[in-house]
Amino acid sequence: MANINYNSALLSGSDVFYYLNELKTGTISSATATSVTYDIGGFLVTITGVGLVTSVVGGKLYLTSGVIDGISMSSGGSTYFTITGLNMGGAKFNKALQLDEAGTNTRALENLFQSTPYVFNQGNAADYFGPGATTSDGIEILLTAANVFNLNGGNDTVYSGSGNDTLFGGTGNDQLYGGDGADSIDGGDDDDYLEGGRGNDTLIGGEGVDGLYGGGENDVLDGGDDDDVIYGGLGNDTGYGGAGNDYLYGEAGNDALYGGVGADVLTGDAGNDLLVGAEDDDYLYGGLGNDTLNGGDDEDYLYGGAGNDSLVGAGGVDNLDGAEGDDTLNGGDDVDYLDGGEGNDLLIGGNGNDTLYGGEGNDTLRGGSNNDYLDAGDGDDSVDGDDGADVMYGGSGNDTLNGGLGNDNVSGDAGMDVVSGNDGNDTLYGGGGADTIYGGINNDQIYGGSGADQIYGGEGIDTLYGDSGADTFVWSSVLETGNGATRDTVFDFQSGEDLIDLRGFGGLTFVGTAGFTGANQVRFLTSGVLAGDLNGDAIIDFQIRLQGVSQFDASDILL
Repeated sequence: MANINYNSALLSGSDVFYYLNELKTGTISSATATSVTYDIGGFLVTITGVGLVTSVVGGKLYLTSGVIDGISMSSGGSTYFTITGLNMGGAKFNKALQLDEAGTNTRALENLFQSTPYVFNQGNAADYFGPGATTSDGIEILLTAANVFNLNGGNDTVYSGSGNDTLFGGTGNDQLYGGDGADSIDGGDDDDYLEGGRGNDTLIGGEGVDGLYGGGENDVLDGGDDDDVIYGGLGNDTGYGGAGNDYLYGEAGNDALYGGVGADVLTGDAGNDLLVGAEDDDYLYGGLGNDTLNGGDDEDYLYGGAGNDSLVGAGGVDNLDGAEGDDTLNGGDDVDYLDGGEGNDLLIGGNGNDTLYGGEGNDTLRGGSNNDYLDAGDGDDSVDGDDGADVMYGGSGNDTLNGGLGNDNVSGDAGMDVVSGNDGNDTLYGGGGADTIYGGINNDQIYGGSGADQIYGGEGIDTLYGDSGADTFVWSSVLETGNGATRDTVFDFQSGEDLIDLRGFGGLTFVGTAGFTGANQVRFLTSGVLAGDLNGDAIIDFQIRLQGVSQFDASDILL
């Protein structure tokens, strides 16, 4: 294929050029040693030269030798034409080829040139072919006006310059440069490089391993099939990876990147970006700005970067890292890993057995359904296990933890924490600091840890440990401690240090070890049981067992 350079200084009009594109056929109507005329439906194209020799092969007339010094065509008539049945053979091109037609018409020319490159200069009324300097395979074109170029075979290079241009690469490994203006560039088949330049451009890679660069302004880039690399450049760009394992970079501006089918890598860079992985295992990096990342199906990795980001794992086993800023992370379905990083983050596990790390800052963690692991990290955090048998750690800071439904294991760790088991048979740890611990419903085990803790067993048969520190154990009704086998038990109660708080019953009186003589009385049995009679019938209505305690007096109880 020949190479053609288009000189931008001479281009004008809104031209449509089809190279090697057969649109309308014609026949050789006359032939001499100095000219051959093609009749294309009354539209005449004449080739002139010296020593032109024709021959008939397979019923067609061929130009086989001679020196061509020009080609001209009549004005008017068909807007499309092509020269067919022409085999250059030994014929050689000698000087400029002139097509006498205004620059606003559409024309097509089959390949007349076998090896020598030529220059195509577009004026207002005439086009010229002449020797050029490019020697690589394919076509090299430079444009300025609003033009449409369709390049079929070969490895072509197009520079469109200014104007709103449309470029079609066709087959071959093409390089298409939009230049200034709002350009539409389609690489077609094979491995292409497309660059929009300035203006709001649309780039389509088509089939093959393509490279797309939007350049300035707000561009739309579609990689098409196979493994593509897409750069948005300046402006607010929209990038589509299409099928294949693609790399998409938003760069500057508020960009929207969609990976499509395949294992894709999406990077927002600067600006407030939208990144959607769609199908397969994708990597999404938000970069600077407040970004929104959605992994889509399969196993994805999402990294928010700087800024206040929103990360959604959606389907599949996902890994979400908020990094810097106040981020929102939602694991979605399946087993996900969420790390809030720095900042005050919101983490939601969603469905599946998820792992959540709050990191630094005052974070909010919600496990969602199933059995989750939640570690709030530093800061004053709020942690809710929701459904399932969850394991929860408050970390440092004054945290609020709620086990939710299921049999949970909840630890406040350091700081003055509020720990609640809620439903289920829970195991609760206050950790360091003066904590407040609520067992909730069902049979719980509660460990206060170090510090002066407030411990509420709640309903169910509870086992309570104050551990070190002056702890207070609190009951408010007979629903919270039963009688006999359904009573609560306090281990490690220290008379003179720990307290039993029954003020929630209202109006109780402590009678020491003496028997009941009336309603609303509490007595201590030498067996280590604190018993209460509420209605005055001298029958025990509730009990609290103080394991290993033989001495208990009025200073140990709050009524």
